[in-house]
Amino acid sequence: MPQTRFVLRHAIDTGLKIMIVINKIDRPGANPEKAYNDCLDLMADLGATDDQLEFAMEHVVYASAMNGFARLDPNDGNMDMYPLLDMIIDDMPAPEVDETAPLAMQCVTIDHSNFVGRIGIGRVYSGTIRQGDQILVVKNDGSSATATVKQLFTFDYLGRTECQEVGAGDIAAVVGIERTDIGDVYTDPDNPVELEPIEIDPPTLSIVFEASTSPLVGRDGDIVGARQLKERLFNEAENNVTMKIEELEDKSGVEVSGR
Repeated sequence: MPQTRFVLRHAIDTGLKIMIVINKIDRPGANPEKAYNDCLDLMADLGATDDQLEFAMEHVVYASAMNGFARLDPNDGNMDMYPLLDMIIDDMPAPEVDETAPLAMQCVTIDHSNFVGRIGIGRVYSGTIRQGDQILVVKNDGSSATATVKQLFTFDYLGRTECQEVGAGDIAAVVGIERTDIGDVYTDPDNPVELEPIEIDPPTLSIVFEASTSPLVGRDGDIVGARQLKERLFNEAENNVTMKIEELEDKSGVEVSGR
């Protein structure tokens, strides 16, 4: 799948160790062996090193996320997730962090709330970030501005838990950074830390949305107005940073670009 190729390419380029987790083995017609070979072929095509390939071949898990089980052999009958979790704990390297160094956190994804606006989510590489901190926000283009951390959250299962501080190695959600974007670095204003910018692939497809001129306009659906459509699209762009939306010059519609 395109997203698998995209994520795997970046993992290989970064030099990460890669596990193979083959999901949905409970499906009728599932072919775990073919999926395993396809994964290795894709890694080779993307330029994985011999060490990365060898590690992947030695770290394979077969799973059904919906049914909550993971197995080292697709037919071993295990019905919990411990084989996957144990492999991650035992064999995957822990992130390299420095709790005593100045703050360095990089935003890697965006969430949006109608109440607090954009929420920057990312890993704390060094130092500690706290509620109420004055931080320096460095954009991908090198520009910077100060901001105040208004709220701070960590992740608990599928939910979030508000906290007072987050240390190096943890993932945090930060409220209070207006117009934050992917690649932004949150760092100490007095001792700023530089991190590599994150490049977002440009849009590959554009579609124009305009008001319908059909004689049947407005007869099907509850939300059919141009204003409502624009609001919904612009709200989506707050969460989806790969989407670019521009209003047409004559205000008759919007052009949506994405991947």
